Amino acid sequence: MKLFGLRLFLPAIILGFPLSASLYAQTTPPPDPPAGFDKIEQMVPMRDGVRLHTIIYAPTSHRESLPILFNRTPYGIDNIYRGFPGSLQELIEEGFIFAFQDIRGKFKSEGQFVMQRPPRGPGNPTTIDEGTDTYDTIDWMIKNVPHNNGRVGMFGTSYPGWLVVMAVIDPTRNIFTGNCRPGITSFPIRITINSGSNKP
Repeated sequence: MKLFGLRLFLPAIILGFPLSASLYAQTTPPPDPPAGFDKIEQMVPMRDGVRLHTIIYAPTSHRESLPILFNRTPYGIDNIYRGFPGSLQELIEEGFIFAFQDIRGKFKSEGQFVMQRPPRGPGNPTTIDEGTDTYDTIDWMIKNVPHNNGRVGMFGTSYPGWLVVMAVIDPTRNIFTGNCRPGITSFPIRITINSGSNKP
């Protein structure tokens, strides 16, 4: 498996697969979980006690431990399965666990939503930000999702792309790369991380 191969760096149209036309072309509701996947749906606890709604799809056709591809979004994840396999087909064949999360205060997640929540510091005196929520979720997934190999990649377009940037400002030891289009640029940004054991 090529964890750092070109397959991880996909065009933005692929990263935006939940909004693709295939989502609307279904004449009958697709199965949830999609064929060939097991589903984990969990309210993942954050360090301040708030729980974030998270859905994980793990392929059943791979026996070896797999890396996780993680997408955080304010746009809702309950219908995310309708995008499978779609433009994720090559990644599915390559072998990844897919994780999706409603960010703090959106849809089924608890807490208060803050538009483009600033990192902890002068503009945010609290103990949490998008980076800590990302860290706490990854820490939970590494410990609780069966057959993961301890490696996590993040991806996103528009607001989810901005969330990738916020996550890697103070990266966890488990994120190995990020691929995003934050919405303020006209091209994807590739972020490769060789982090140590930093903990936000």
